Amino acid sequence: MGLNSRHGFVVGIEFDLYWMTAAVVDVCGRIVARRRIEMPCLPTRSAITEALLEAIASAIRESGYEPKALKGIGVADPGVVDTQSGTTRLCSLLPDWHDVPVRDLLTSRFGVPVLLDENTRAKTLCEHRAGAAQGIRHLLYVDVGSGIGCGLIMDGRLYRGHREIAGELGHVRVLENGPVCQCGGSGCLETVASYPALIRQARAALRDGARSLMAGRADALTMADFFEAVRGGDRLALGLWDRALRYLGEAVANAANLLNPELIAMNFNLPEADESLWLAALRGIVERRVIRLPGQDLPVRAARAGGDAGAWGAAMLLLDRLFEGPLVSQEVCLPVTTAKAGFLFTHYSAP
Repeated sequence: MGLNSRHGFVVGIEFDLYWMTAAVVDVCGRIVARRRIEMPCLPTRSAITEALLEAIASAIRESGYEPKALKGIGVADPGVVDTQSGTTRLCSLLPDWHDVPVRDLLTSRFGVPVLLDENTRAKTLCEHRAGAAQGIRHLLYVDVGSGIGCGLIMDGRLYRGHREIAGELGHVRVLENGPVCQCGGSGCLETVASYPALIRQARAALRDGARSLMAGRADALTMADFFEAVRGGDRLALGLWDRALRYLGEAVANAANLLNPELIAMNFNLPEADESLWLAALRGIVERRVIRLPGQDLPVRAARAGGDAGAWGAAMLLLDRLFEGPLVSQEVCLPVTTAKAGFLFTHYSAP
C-alpha cells in the first residue's frame, strides 16, 4: 500500500535567530516547495508570530496545492518546548519568545493539527532518515549556528529525556567566570563558540584596533565575512575560530564519552563553513579525548541533509504522528483505492 501524493500535503517550518524556512511536503515525504525569509529585525513575539503565519501561507501559495488539502503543520522551534501542550516555554536566542501557545495560534489560523518540537531534534531526525546518518542506530548530532544544540538517536529512536530537554549542549559550562549567557548561567559553550559569540568577539577586537581583513566592517560584520577572513589567513579570525573549535571539540568529546555514539554528525548551517575549516580539528580532538576499544573508531562527518533539514524534519515528525509510524517515501503513486485518517491511499505490488 502506498500514498497518493496529490491528495494532500503538510507544511514543516523551522526558524532561528536569522532565518525562517517553510517547506511544503507531500504525503510521501517529499519537499515540493519551500519559502525562506529573514527573521524580523526586532524579533518580538508578535513579529515572529506574523512571520510564521506569512511564511506558511506563502509556501502554500507557491506549492500549487489548494489550501484545503493542507493536513497539518510541523514547527521546529529554537526554544525549549512542551510538545504535549504545543507551547514554547523559553528561548535563550529570542528572549521575547516564551510561553507562546504555538499550536493554538496556528490551529486557530489554519484549522489543522499542529505539532511543535525543538529544531535540533527535527534536524536530527531528518539527518537520520535522509542524510549522512542513514542506518545509524546511535547518533550524536551537533548543530552549530545562532545557538549550539545536540540531537540524539538511541537504539534507532529520537531521545528526548525526562522533560524533553535532552541535548542542551550549548549550555554546558566550558569557561570558568566566562561571559553571561541568555540562559542565566555563565561560561556556556554558546557564549564562546556560537556564531553570535564569534561576531561579538570579532567586533570587540576590531573596535579595540585589531588589524584584520574584517576591519571597517565591525558594525555590519556577518559570518560570511568571518569565514572569508579565516580562509584568507586573517590572524584575528583564525585565532577566534581555533578557540571556538577547541571549546566545541572538548564539549563534543565529553558528550561522546557519556553517550557512546556510533557516529558524530556536525551541522554548521552555512555553506561558507565547509568541512575544510573544521573537520580535521574536530576529528583530532575526538581521537585524543574519546575512549575507544582497540581497533574501533568514532567517525565525525559533516551533516548532509541540507538547509531544509529543520523544516523537513518537522514535517517528518508530523507525518509520523498522522500515520502512527515512520513514513517511507514511495517513488510511484498508483490509482487511489482506500482512505485512512483523511488521506487517500494507493495499493501497489512489489516488482
